[in-house]
Amino acid sequence: MDNKTYDLKDCQRYHDFPLNISNAARRYANSFQHRKNKLTMIHLCFVLSEEEDEILEIDGVKRYDINPPFMRVTYPGMIAHHLHSSRRNELFFTYDCSFLEAFRQFKFSDCNFQMTERFSGLLKEVEDLLKQTDSPGVADRLDRLAVMMGMEAMLAALEPIKETGKTGTDRIYQVEKYFQFHYTENFDLEVILRKYGMSLRTFYREWKMAFSVSPANYLLNLRMQEARQLLRKTNSRIYEVAEACGYKNELYFSRIFSRENGLTPLAFRKMYTKNLSAESDKTL
Repeated sequence: MDNKTYDLKDCQRYHDFPLNISNAARRYANSFQHRKNKLTMIHLCFVLSEEEDEILEIDGVKRYDINPPFMRVTYPGMIAHHLHSSRRNELFFTYDCSFLEAFRQFKFSDCNFQMTERFSGLLKEVEDLLKQTDSPGVADRLDRLAVMMGMEAMLAALEPIKETGKTGTDRIYQVEKYFQFHYTENFDLEVILRKYGMSLRTFYREWKMAFSVSPANYLLNLRMQEARQLLRKTNSRIYEVAEACGYKNELYFSRIFSRENGLTPLAFRKMYTKNLSAESDKTL
């Protein structure tokens, strides 16, 4: 099947909706590689299958794209770089950065998910509509379907593995999904692990087999990624950013942020604003 991209930004919309898709792409064998690319759009991507496991670095943090299907979300300003890439069967939607605040209201998050019957139905509906993007009302429907797919992926990510005879790896990825949705919370790990029938000792052993970073560093990377995004894209005060990332103490958050990023939160925000202004001047 052909890889196709559909330009929807100039399509007429007949009803108000908070998110209008700029482009939709259905690529059955996408082999594009990021090489320290600075992203300029919001991306909502669904990877349905891939030939090999990928390692994508976002703002210096490694993302291990494994066990498709999975949903990935990226924002303008992020730096993307492939350490290892693969051919991917994927569907993705892009949005102009002017929709950032509206997009964040849906709280989409990276996740691996089950290919539910409902998700398959939404995918089929999108694929059918992409064949007739010039027809009245199609862009409106696609705007809504993209959001429905994102919400369904996140709900499907919460479903337990259905196969009998779970392996340790299955359980580990279920715990990873929990981390992806709750990394801003202070949770009791032992309580969570009991839901998956795991002791702390078993958890750490199986986690080490699946990931190259410790659970603590995995959660730290998620929190720092969120913090950098909030510092770049919002006017939130530092203590508000700290709380949004799961830190009750602003000073402790600032110390951790400085250690991980080489700059204080305030200095990071000023540097980003300065660089953004310089790039804007170059285009004038």
